[in-house]
Amino acid sequence: MNTSPINTGKRSLVRMLVTVALALLTMAALLPAGARQADAADFATDLVAVATAEANSYGGRHECNSSTMSARVGQYWSSLGLNLNGCNRDVPWSAAFVSYMMREANAGSEFRYSSAHRVYIHDAFAGGRGLYGSVQDTNSATARPGDLVCSGRGRVANWTYNSFSSWYSRGGINNDSIPTHCDIVTATSGNNVTVVGGNVGQTVTRKTVSLTSYAILLPVAGNSSTPDNGGNASGRGEIIGKGGMCLDLPGQNTANGTDLWIYSCNGTVAQSWTIDNGEFRVMGKCLDIEGTEQRGSDVQITLCGYTGDLQWYVTSAGEIKSARFPALCLDIRWGSTANRTPVQMWTCNGTAAQQWVTPS
Repeated sequence: MNTSPINTGKRSLVRMLVTVALALLTMAALLPAGARQADAADFATDLVAVATAEANSYGGRHECNSSTMSARVGQYWSSLGLNLNGCNRDVPWSAAFVSYMMREANAGSEFRYSSAHRVYIHDAFAGGRGLYGSVQDTNSATARPGDLVCSGRGRVANWTYNSFSSWYSRGGINNDSIPTHCDIVTATSGNNVTVVGGNVGQTVTRKTVSLTSYAILLPVAGNSSTPDNGGNASGRGEIIGKGGMCLDLPGQNTANGTDLWIYSCNGTVAQSWTIDNGEFRVMGKCLDIEGTEQRGSDVQITLCGYTGDLQWYVTSAGEIKSARFPALCLDIRWGSTANRTPVQMWTCNGTAAQQWVTPS
């Protein structure tokens, strides 16, 4: 069969474009964690700027009494594909406002846009899409500009962090459509936060309140706890977790892919860890995340240099994290302190199951 020069040229062009696209994806995957955090910091700055400007533009004007503001609310809805405006008083628009601010700050595909706050709360518990991948208790969290602060409303108005965590464990949005509200943090002072929110008093408002007046905080990527020393912790000895249990290599088995667990501290080489330059080593092998490297993945050992540059570090809260997955923490499954309990990667939640004492 003859092939026309035009078709041949088209196929060559397609192959070239695919090659370029794959190269760009590879470059993105290899982007250093510090560069990604810088991008997140730029995003947070942009989000604060657009949210503050939006609050200033309202000047207290009502969502419906002002045709300009009614149309502006209509833009929030339109970005979600809905034909509504500020005079559709029976439909709360606070989540549509947050979603629109995210678009204006160029969140791109790294935020789950929705007309309901509970959707991106659920998404953050699940590990998120890049910008908001963890949920913290406001009683112990430190807020920074660009973070989201949220609470329940109506029947769940008194919910705490633990209530939200239990809700997610029961299926979250797939089980219970809870009423919620979130605001954008634009400034902080001590334990107080200045926030901008939509559909508050039927307008966009800015206010300063105590962080603990909200139940949960969704830190923007790069805003959560950071390495105590730039990720370059060093030391040799035991890694001790909840209940005084040690991170242990079962049976001193150094085969690649051996899953780790916790065990009573016993001073053996299976519990003698060397922490150096982003690696956690035991018996000549390195700490690694199994399989798809996601929430719930087991933690194992493998050949050093074959961990995909995870760059482990310890936060000031005693969490062990990887710079590639800052929303996930080394976690004792089920929070158990029994011998042989596996360890895993799980959404950072501030519990004792994710707090470790490491050698220095």
